[in-house]
Amino acid sequence: MIWRPGKSFRVGAMRQRITVQSHADTRDAAGQAVSTWADRLTNEPARYLMTGGGTTYRGRQLEENVIAVFEVRYRSGYDTTQNVIYDGVTYGITRVEPVDGGRRYLALHCKARAA
Repeated sequence: MIWRPGKSFRVGAMRQRITVQSHADTRDAAGQAVSTWADRLTNEPARYLMTGGGTTYRGRQLEENVIAVFEVRYRSGYDTTQNVIYDGVTYGITRVEPVDGGRRYLALHCKARAA
């Protein structure tokens, strides 16, 4: 299935719920930097579209690629340093773009992160 933004998008299609996480650096008791992920948005309505996938060889390792698009309501603050969690899978946001060039919906293009 090829993802194409278009006029066929309806709010009723946003039946899935996602969690958006932002990266946060904190310090432990010894003063060492600790890298964590904090929930920014939970139970966010979205439309999930799986647009591709497959496997590639990188060096001698097999790498699984899952590419997905999550369409959400327009909200500022989405960026490529964040994660999307859907159905137990963590996706990294690779691109954020408006649907139909407007300010009503955003398309979050994502790639599955290694566990």
